[in-house]
Amino acid sequence: MRKKLILLSLLASLTIFLPSCVSTNFGFHIPEDSRDQFVRIIQQAYVTICSDEGCISNPMRSSGSGAVVAQSTKGSYILTAGHVCELEVERLVPTPEMLKMIKNVEVNMSIINLSQSKYKANIVAIDNNSDLCLLFSENYWNEKGPAKIANSQVYEGERVYNVAAPVGIFYDNVVPLLEGFFMGNDGLRAYYSIPAMGGSSGSPIYNIRGHLVGMIHSVNVAFPMISVSPTQKELRKFLVSNIKAHKKELSYLDRGIERHVEPFWKFLGLDRI
Repeated sequence: MRKKLILLSLLASLTIFLPSCVSTNFGFHIPEDSRDQFVRIIQQAYVTICSDEGCISNPMRSSGSGAVVAQSTKGSYILTAGHVCELEVERLVPTPEMLKMIKNVEVNMSIINLSQSKYKANIVAIDNNSDLCLLFSENYWNEKGPAKIANSQVYEGERVYNVAAPVGIFYDNVVPLLEGFFMGNDGLRAYYSIPAMGGSSGSPIYNIRGHLVGMIHSVNVAFPMISVSPTQKELRKFLVSNIKAHKKELSYLDRGIERHVEPFWKFLGLDRI
C-alpha cells in the first residue's frame, strides 16, 4: 500500500512539472519546411572604369542568406538584409578619382535553393532604417510553401532558431541550423543570442512553431554570439506593404538603390554581416 502511495505521489508531481517543461521549449523539433524555405543570396556586380588607356571591368561577388516569405503565380518573394541587396561601390573603386571614371555599373542578383538550383532575382524594395530587402524570383516556387509570418509576439526568453549560411557553409541538402533566445527590443532593433558571422545576413529567425519572427542583419563585434534583427513589428509591416504593392502592380521592380548607413550603427558596437 505504501509503495502505491509513493508511486501515485510521483505521478502527481510529474503532472505538475510537465507543463513547465513544455513552456521552456526543451527538445523542440525544427520543422523541415524551414530548411526548404531557405535560400542563399548571390550578388554579382561589374563596374566598368574607363580612362584614356581604355576600359576595365572590375567584378565583385558577395553572398548572404534569405527565406521565401510569399509566393504568387509568377514566382516567389524572398526576404533578406538590405545591405545584401545594395552595391558598395567603395569596395570596387578604391579612390575618389576612380569614382569619376565609372562608365557603367551592372548588378545581378540570384538565389540558390537547398538542392543547389540557381534562379535570377530582382530587387522589389529596400528599407535602410531597418536593413530589410525584398527580392522577387520569377518562375521559382518552393514546393513546401513560403514561411508563415508569426501573428503572436515573441517574448523575452523565448527559444528561437535560425537557418543561415555563415562563411558560405551551404551544400546540397546541407545548411547550418542554429538556436538561441529572444533578448528584447531596443528601438528598431531586436536582440537574439544566436551566433552569426559573414554570410548570416538576411537569415530567418523562427519560433518553435516554425513561424518567422525575425531576420539577422548584424552581429556584435566584441561578442559574436549576439545578433540583431529588425523588430517583429517593422519586419511584418515591411513585408505586408511591399508584397501587397508588388502584386497589385503585376510587375517587379529592378532599380538601383543608393546605400545609406544610419548613424546609430557607429555607436552600438555592431557590424553588418
